Amino acid sequence: MQEMPLLNVTIRDAIGGGRVKRLRHEGYIPAIIYGKGIDAISTKIKTSELRTAINKYGRNTVFQVSLPEQDSFYVVIKEAQYDVITEEIIHVDLQSISLTEKRRAQVPVRIVGRETVEVGHLILIQQLDEIEVECLPQETPQFVEIDVSELSLGDSITAGQIELPENVTLETDADQLIVTVTEVREVAEEDEETEDEETEDEIDADVDAEDEKEHSED
Repeated sequence: MQEMPLLNVTIRDAIGGGRVKRLRHEGYIPAIIYGKGIDAISTKIKTSELRTAINKYGRNTVFQVSLPEQDSFYVVIKEAQYDVITEEIIHVDLQSISLTEKRRAQVPVRIVGRETVEVGHLILIQQLDEIEVECLPQETPQFVEIDVSELSLGDSITAGQIELPENVTLETDADQLIVTVTEVREVAEEDEETEDEETEDEIDADVDAEDEKEHSED
């Protein structure tokens, strides 16, 4: 069996808001581990280590975790909370999983060839950023790739048309649109024409008003 990357976590006592804030200031991210067969465990992870692990292995990777007086077990990143300003992770949920049980996961959609499509008045609209799949944890893709370089006006790609790895099942509705190619409306030109028409109407109105004034004076 393929060896899973190790994620170093330690038990934490700091649970209150002030203590958690100090924990982050010291370079740690608070994390909670939960799952089938274990009680929820409050832990902490070095911010730099978690960032490196995600960048190197991906969000859907299975990590091995070892805690004092416990057998090592496997976890996935179930949910991560981000700071709205810095976009840094400020809390993470780690779910204990079995490597022999299939699970559902959200997999990012990566677009290739967008610049080839978006020429002239064409634009690519992405309807969905992720798709849901089911598979064994260690077989979860980090992303799925869609090549849109051959698409033209009116073309689209649905979830069911995405090529998935073997043993990975699509759970998203197969008819769900992922991308579609449409035409940019020439709003600017229409606005200019409308403005020109309004200006002409205003000029005509001013001329009529001036004529009425002259007639009334006569």
